[in-house]
Amino acid sequence: GASDGAGAPLPVITGALRAAAHDPRVKAVYLRVEPLGCGYAKLEELVRYIGYVRDAGKEVVAWMEMGGEKEYFVARHCSEVFVAPEAYLALKGFRVSGTFLRGVLEKVGVEPQVQRIGKYKSAGDQFNRKDMSEAQREM
Repeated sequence: GASDGAGAPLPVITGALRAAAHDPRVKAVYLRVEPLGCGYAKLEELVRYIGYVRDAGKEVVAWMEMGGEKEYFVARHCSEVFVAPEAYLALKGFRVSGTFLRGVLEKVGVEPQVQRIGKYKSAGDQFNRKDMSEAQREM
């Protein structure tokens, strides 16, 4: 994986993808997606480099035998995804939720005083709103 010690480290993978994007001899890239032990920031970086290869007009083919949301997140950015017939994929889905306390605070007579600085600065929404704002949904 990208940082779990089992596979190549992220700088090696991104360097190879960058080289493949610029090398006219490379027509396609085979990417074996294995269980990843890194966070989504590193996955975003990996996906960006997959995009560089695809933007260069080259195919990126993913192969998966096992994985979950992180692995699928990477694989879905490839041109094609192949999954072994005996593969184990644990896709539970992504979910975003928030706790909104405005209704509770109203019941106990508390008036929150929160200053909003920008459209996407939503930390105070949990005190001022009863539901998620459109700007927060976008994120």
